[in-house]
This record gives sequence, structure tokens and C-alpha cells, in this order.
Amino acid sequence: PLRRRAVTGPRIAIASCRSLPEWEADDAPLIARLGEQGAVTETIPWDAPDAAWSDFDACLIRTTWDYAERRDDFVAWAERVEARTKLFNPASVVTWNTHKGYLRELEAAGVPLIDTVWVLFGSAGGATDPGKCAELPNTKPSRRASCAAMVSGL
Repeated sequence: PLRRRAVTGPRIAIASCRSLPEWEADDAPLIARLGEQGAVTETIPWDAPDAAWSDFDACLIRTTWDYAERRDDFVAWAERVEARTKLFNPASVVTWNTHKGYLRELEAAGVPLIDTVWVLFGSAGGATDPGKCAELPNTKPSRRASCAAMVSGL
């Protein structure tokens, strides 16, 4: 009798963070759907030192929520992973997107944004307490503005 070898679908790494809270379930439907399509997924912290990214057919960036504190490390990671497998989104997009100044570029190009208050760290009327906001310069404008409002009473 002929033996058929089990055919497995693509292996996809789901890049996440180490401290992903248990309540976070947004990826569950995606992982289930990928599985229905024959993909094999594994959720891995982006900064896992022993991750073998080249063992995967692709890497999908999802819940890498701690990148803001280590943006340079994250961008370097994206470049390394992209050299080993298909990265969604490409490292060039990761570099552009992880500094939230890209939103101003989109706004200048006519892309509508949600109402945004741009308050830069150390600006007049902005946040001046480094202990309160120094960790937020590249994060979402709403978080930066919220922090600035909290510190300066805007």
C-alpha cells in the first residue's frame, strides 16, 4: 500500500511580547482561521533569544506591545527577521510606523485622523516632568497628549 506523507501548511510565527496578559484574546480568531486554512502557528515573544525565525515561512507582527520602550531593538529585530523569513509588515514599514511621527505625514497627505492633540515633550503647555512622560515620545499621540494633560493640566 502507498503511504501518504502528512502535508502541513505554512508555519507562521505570531510575534508578541513576553508580558502578554491572559485576558488578551484578539489573536484567537486569527489563529483559529489560519489553522482552518492549514497553517501551523506559534506565538513567540519578539525578543525571545532562542527563537528560530528562519524555521517559519512567515512572521506576523501582532501584540508586540512592549516595543516602544526598546524601539531601536525592535527595529533591529525586524531587520533580522526579515532577512530570515517573510515579515508582515516589512522592516521598512516597522521603522516608519514605530515612530508615531508617521501620523503627521499621513495627516499632511490628507489622510483623515481621529481628533489628535499634538503635544511634544518639553514644549510650551506640554509635559515637562521627565519622570511622567519621558517613556512616551514615540507612542500613540493620544497617550502622549493624555500624559501631557495629566502633567501640565491641559
